[in-house]
Amino acid sequence: MDLPWTAEERRFIEEKLKTGRYRSADDVIRDSLRMWMVQEAAEEMQRASWASEVREKIEEGWQQVQRGELLDGEMVFERLRKRIEDRGDSKTS
Repeated sequence: MDLPWTAEERRFIEEKLKTGRYRSADDVIRDSLRMWMVQEAAEEMQRASWASEVREKIEEGWQQVQRGELLDGEMVFERLRKRIEDRGDSKTS
């Protein structure tokens, strides 16, 4: 079989052909491309969902700023430090 791929890729295709599930290398490649396309579409949906969530959180934060609902930065960092310390204490118990 003269295939234009690396030795590892040829072995993969040949193994798939031996299973009897595929009739040709083209069938293996076609099926692989379909799976890749499905994976890419799922990843794109995930990225779009994440971007949408980030935009919503930014908008929510901006609305809070406009309403004057602000927090003192030092106070926020102090709360975070306390949380981290509390987690460390609970893990050692």
